[in-house]
Amino acid sequence: SDLIGHRAKSIACELIVTFLPRVVLDSMFAVLKKADLEATNVTLEPISALNAIIPPEIRNLNIVLVDIGAGTSDLALTKEGFVFAYGMVPEAGDEITERISELLLVDFSTAERVKRLLNETADIAYEDIWGRKHTLDAKSFIEKLSPSIKKLAETIAKTALDLNGGIIPQAVVAVGGGSLTYDLVNQLASHFGLPLDKVGMRLPSTIKGIKDATKKLSGPEAVTPLGIALMAASATGLHFIEIEVNQKKFRLLDFQ
Repeated sequence: SDLIGHRAKSIACELIVTFLPRVVLDSMFAVLKKADLEATNVTLEPISALNAIIPPEIRNLNIVLVDIGAGTSDLALTKEGFVFAYGMVPEAGDEITERISELLLVDFSTAERVKRLLNETADIAYEDIWGRKHTLDAKSFIEKLSPSIKKLAETIAKTALDLNGGIIPQAVVAVGGGSLTYDLVNQLASHFGLPLDKVGMRLPSTIKGIKDATKKLSGPEAVTPLGIALMAASATGLHFIEIEVNQKKFRLLDFQ
């Protein structure tokens, strides 16, 4: 991990390159411009989450980090002291919300509220698209929703195992709001072929160098934003230079 003090005739390095489509960056810049904000740097969500909660001293373990958001589940894999693979699954928490919407005939925001309450209460009150009031028995409804949760876990596990060369990892760490989906952590353990004590969520309280004065950033959904903030504060990530050519502004990556 450190060449200083060693002797050799040659050294080599293997790099992992990940590409971000230009249209994605242009979209980000357009939104920032409307809000009168300026981009200082950019990074990938799994990189920032990994830097926040999987410090270098535990990257000797074969760990799968999965950041389960709303639209995508982002993956980062470690072993032998470094990150060796990234991946993305185009499925996440919204798939479960949409399935709830279909089963109960409710709008998306109501389905999202029901999804969050499944972990908290046995009876859930809601209104369908006709304005009719219902009380949902959470236990029986979970049985109907279970195939969708299993499918999400299976898709994440399959992609991660492919990236890991078909080898079962030593641990799976879940972050992101989607990881709070009812029974998802149990299903991830099942589809990875791991005991339940090797799969779980890491919370912001495990991030070194951060003190939560608000007492509000306690859930797994806060890990990635805090990781992005840490990278911005430490000036890591990709930086930009703004230039003007023929009265048009362009942003170039600053490779110094």
